[in-house]
Amino acid sequence: MGCALLAAVGFGILANKYKSGIKRIGTAFIGAFIVIRGIASYAGGFPSEFGESKAAAASIDYASKENIFVYAYFAGFIVLGIFGFWFQKKFLELPEEDDDKYDEMKGEDEAKVCGCF
Repeated sequence: MGCALLAAVGFGILANKYKSGIKRIGTAFIGAFIVIRGIASYAGGFPSEFGESKAAAASIDYASKENIFVYAYFAGFIVLGIFGFWFQKKFLELPEEDDDKYDEMKGEDEAKVCGCF
């Protein structure tokens, strides 16, 4: 129990330190999954993560030439996820990366906060 508590505190500290990277990785791979799954839905012949049972997935021969698209499916997912992470790191700035983390209305006049003026 002590090791689990110590690990939870340690990973909590690491997560707080690297939260912008964790957000980038998470959103990049979720977006990559949505894009690749959308392409696979229209192209056909790709595995469904939601419809396959364990027995059906175990019976698939992934080494056959007919299932080479499965590897392309997973490679596309990984490549698009890495590209999405790189794109976010290079071109997008998350609010937590600013020096003043608590000033969400940076550069805005206080009179415009309510939207009435």
